[in-house]
Amino acid sequence: MSLHSLSLVAVLGLALGACKPPETKPTTPGDTADTKAGGGDTTKPPHDASKPFHELDQDGKMARMTEVVMPKIGEMFRGYDATKYAGFDCGTCHVNHAQHPRDGLPKIKLSGGGYEALAKEKPELMAFMGQLAPAMAQVMGEPPFDPKTGQGFGCGGCHTVE
Repeated sequence: MSLHSLSLVAVLGLALGACKPPETKPTTPGDTADTKAGGGDTTKPPHDASKPFHELDQDGKMARMTEVVMPKIGEMFRGYDATKYAGFDCGTCHVNHAQHPRDGLPKIKLSGGGYEALAKEKPELMAFMGQLAPAMAQVMGEPPFDPKTGQGFGCGGCHTVE
């Protein structure tokens, strides 16, 4: 697979293994799939949207992925290439069911002129990633990467960065 193809799927910094969207989707803030289906725990609230992804429990992480990340990030991928990403799903970023995208996505070299080389070779991809990384930080509830401090969610949220 080319760096271009692999890089496109490299934006989701998720800590989940396999994921499966719920069969029914909540339609009001208090609804859950269990309450809509007529059974289960009717007191279970939706995931805590105020918490960053890394602070959520496994159920909260799955809810964030299916309710927030997949719709918004999937829409962005389809906007970039509607044909290629028409079937955007968990495996787009969790290549070969990798628990973390870094385990299945390509390593990227950004230091020592690597960023500039990628920007020159693949300007459309890099422009897309420049929009996608801050959007991903937002849906993950994490601060965006700040090059001055080296902190926050950026390329390294999904890729191993050299």
